[in-house]
Amino acid sequence: MSEERVVAESSQGISSHNHVDFMKPPKLSFKLHKLSELPDAFTPWESVELPIDVLLVTAKDCEFLSCFSYLRNPHQSHYRGLGIVHFGEMVDVKHKLNVCLIRCSEGAAAPGAALSKVNTAVIILQPKAVFCVGFCGGLSYEKVKLGDVVISAKIITYAHKKVMNDREQPRGYEAPVSRDIADLIKHAASGWKPPIMKKPEVDWEPVVHCDGVILSGPELVNCEWRREELLERYPKAIAIEMEGEGIFAAAHDLKMEWVVIKGVSDYADGNKSKTEEWQPVASVMAASVVANMLKFPGVLKDWEHYRGLKHPPSGSSSALGKAVLAGAVMVLLIAIMYFFFTSPQANIKDFRIPKDDVIDTNPKGTPPEDPLTTLLQSITGGPPGQVNYKGRTISYRAQGRIHSLDEPWVYDGTAWDIQSGTKAKVKHYEQSGDAVKDAVAEVIKKLKEQGIIKD
Repeated sequence: MSEERVVAESSQGISSHNHVDFMKPPKLSFKLHKLSELPDAFTPWESVELPIDVLLVTAKDCEFLSCFSYLRNPHQSHYRGLGIVHFGEMVDVKHKLNVCLIRCSEGAAAPGAALSKVNTAVIILQPKAVFCVGFCGGLSYEKVKLGDVVISAKIITYAHKKVMNDREQPRGYEAPVSRDIADLIKHAASGWKPPIMKKPEVDWEPVVHCDGVILSGPELVNCEWRREELLERYPKAIAIEMEGEGIFAAAHDLKMEWVVIKGVSDYADGNKSKTEEWQPVASVMAASVVANMLKFPGVLKDWEHYRGLKHPPSGSSSALGKAVLAGAVMVLLIAIMYFFFTSPQANIKDFRIPKDDVIDTNPKGTPPEDPLTTLLQSITGGPPGQVNYKGRTISYRAQGRIHSLDEPWVYDGTAWDIQSGTKAKVKHYEQSGDAVKDAVAEVIKKLKEQGIIKD
């Protein structure tokens, strides 16, 4: 079932504005193509120039054909998941703008509609910005007229609400465009000339509303009571349409620039059939404004293409985790180098034991270790060793470890009597030599307490 909900006039809901005169639309300055007249130039996908600069999204035939009329050197290709995709260029006298034109189903969230279509297209085509172009309904007879172009300074998703016994509470989302888009649309009307053959006999001059508030939702509103109800709830809104909600949702999730640009073709008041001829004209007005915005030299030159979301896939370490790990490794390396150059290795000369009682069993004249071995030994507190104390052989070793930011590297010392297995371990020393000395002293103390050796 389509997501579209048609709100039409009932037998008792005939428009109260039958006095409004709906003029005939002016003639365009060029002939709008028919679908059967489109050129059949086809480019294999492997030869398509990617990434593109601008993605144009349309829903209705006249919206698509209006945008197509402004493409230079158009050609088409096919990609599974996107279908037929049309490529071309738009006017930029100094920098070529690569443009892609696609069609979606009507509405925001239905299969193939704006949300899913844009999600797929952006990932594949990698544009700098997404423009939703076409026609819309006006909400105010005083603020807009047929043929005007409304640009979304803000989109309001009006259909979300909480329904209670006595009232409804709106729960829609108000989404302004980004700073860069806002700066761009301020000048959308600069130098713009509506593409009409001649000025109509009646007083008609289309206006570009650069600060428009547009309602977007699943309803195809065509009745006076619903229109008035929405205007009462959202008095600043001047237009209503169906695809913008999906465009915004997709662009928001993908961190993309987006904007909705649509021409007014009716007033959503039950008289849509009377103004149906305005739909292609309103769409052309919107497409011509897009072309006018993009004609300025280098207007998107410094904007970034979509390059994927800036976070790792599920299951991998986060950027913060990687930064913490890198910092920890750096601290570890600094600590290792510091203690390598400043910490004395465990040596028998450092022991506070009478020299006559201690014999160093490490061989003299041992050639120095290579630098890598020495560095590795510094991590563990130096090589293990032995001392003889009153005929007892006592082995010792020191081991380094990470402790805290204040004390990044400390040493633990272990010593044991070979014959009896008597063992002692001491912890948390700044230097490996001190850890070994105290460990050996503890073993000697235990041997004396056990009566194995005497003073």
